[in-house]
This record gives sequence, structure tokens and C-alpha cells, in this order.
Amino acid sequence: MKKQLKGFKYSLYDFNNSLRERIDHPSKYGLKEGKIACCGTGQFRGIHSCGGKRPVGHEFELCQNPSQVQTGFTTSLGLHTQA
Repeated sequence: MKKQLKGFKYSLYDFNNSLRERIDHPSKYGLKEGKIACCGTGQFRGIHSCGGKRPVGHEFELCQNPSQVQTGFTTSLGLHTQA
């Protein structure tokens, strides 16, 4: 691609290993929790039910401080830019 696109630059980033590192060692990154979502139900709050508007039920749990939860698990829906 570099030969076809003059001035083209790229970088590689191992997202999966980076996320795994933050999940396994949250305190190294200023977080207290790396394995449990901030809002949801079930094991690890992994079933998205925040707000009680989903057919999975009206019960859900919220974390007390989202800024201390691993970015990727702010909710069970996926990655978010703010912890």
C-alpha cells in the first residue's frame, strides 16, 4: 500500500492484548475493577439491562464509580471512551 499511496503512514496496535492487560491488571492503569461491567445484570453484569427497558428484565446493577471501572466494560454493550 505504501508504494501505491505516496506519503501513506500506518501503525499497528495490538488492541486485544492491550485490553487483556487492562482487564487483568486494572490497578496498573488507575482502575479498581477490570472484569465487571458498570451497568447490567448477571455474572460480571454482562447482560445489558441498564434502565430496565430491555426484555431481559427490569433488574440491573450500577457501579458506584464508573471512573474506576475498566473502559471496555463500562456497560456490557462493548467498549466506551470514558470509564
